[in-house]
Amino acid sequence: MDGHERDEDNLLLSEVFALLAQNDDLPEQAQYVVLAAFEDEAAIAEALGGQATPAKPSAREITPVEEPVGAFLKSISVCGFRGIGSRVDLELHPAVGLTVVAGRNGSGKSSFSEALEFAITGNTYRWSGKKSLTTWTEHWRNLHNGVPCEVVVELAEEDVGITKVGVT
Repeated sequence: MDGHERDEDNLLLSEVFALLAQNDDLPEQAQYVVLAAFEDEAAIAEALGGQATPAKPSAREITPVEEPVGAFLKSISVCGFRGIGSRVDLELHPAVGLTVVAGRNGSGKSSFSEALEFAITGNTYRWSGKKSLTTWTEHWRNLHNGVPCEVVVELAEEDVGITKVGVT
């Protein structure tokens, strides 16, 4: 288990523990079953059978996890990638909510989406399962424009500012 998974487990346990502490109507035996679920199947079976009482974790055992900084997509600049030849900038409104990118067929919506995925992960779902690497390297570049391929993504991060991520 990596550190990120441990943080998520701690956050979940902390939330469940807080909810159990707030709920006076939930029988103690039911609370034990819920807590046993964080251990293993044997602990659940024991708690359901009334054979064991899992120890409630103390506040010291639960390490609070800081909420991640909010990051919002500000822009994607692409040139020479898939259906996009010369540099095109897609400016977005960086805020909470749903952003819709609409346009006619062939206008580059999927190219922008895949460019974003490629810049952030270094791969794309479309090509991740393909057997031939040459298929990927032959088709991710725009063949009709001699410009070098580049993708730059700008993220607006709360209390941090603008962060740029890209690939050339």
